[in-house]
Amino acid sequence: MTKVEWFLGGVLVILLVIVAALAVSLWIRPSGPVASTQVQVAEIAPTPVYAGQTTMAAAAAAGKQAQTWQPDAVLYKASATWLQSDDVEALTSGASAWDFVYYSPQQKALASVVVADDALTNVVPGPENVELSPMDVVGGWKVDSPEAVRILMEAGGRDFVGREGVTAMVMTLTTGGENGRLEWLVSLFAPQTENSFTLRIDATSGEILEILPAPL
Repeated sequence: MTKVEWFLGGVLVILLVIVAALAVSLWIRPSGPVASTQVQVAEIAPTPVYAGQTTMAAAAAAGKQAQTWQPDAVLYKASATWLQSDDVEALTSGASAWDFVYYSPQQKALASVVVADDALTNVVPGPENVELSPMDVVGGWKVDSPEAVRILMEAGGRDFVGREGVTAMVMTLTTGGENGRLEWLVSLFAPQTENSFTLRIDATSGEILEILPAPL
């Protein structure tokens, strides 16, 4: 496993921990006021553009944070997870947390920024001396996360959730594909049966490139 793969795997673990913490907080959140505590995050001002935590809106905030790390930072990969649910509407309402991995061509280094609960973390530096060639998302990235999820649900995801019950959803936007395309990889996973349903989607045109259906 390369150091890039180790870094991306570690970032995914952090993302899952954040989602788990958010799930727990929903169960134990008190109804009355509580004393505030300090956390090292930068609040994102709530705006109509950011509502629903779409990838493009969250990436705009994360990108500014990444450029405080390296001014030439460009998006390499974006990943998101949802709280588990058996409700399609809940799964399409917006991600629980986003992780954005950025690449600095000048420094040949990676770093990540997590957006969760309308706030973003400080930049977490990753591997250095890494040769990557991410595609420029400006102008080419046209399919935002809600559209990618809609495509997934209409292609069989809605039936999958109805059949399997409680389901987890993850999605990843990749910019470093050797095929010259920006792609979404969107997956549903049923923890009780371990069945899954996955789509590869062209992030520019919305074309379904591949369907990996769950076994029946």
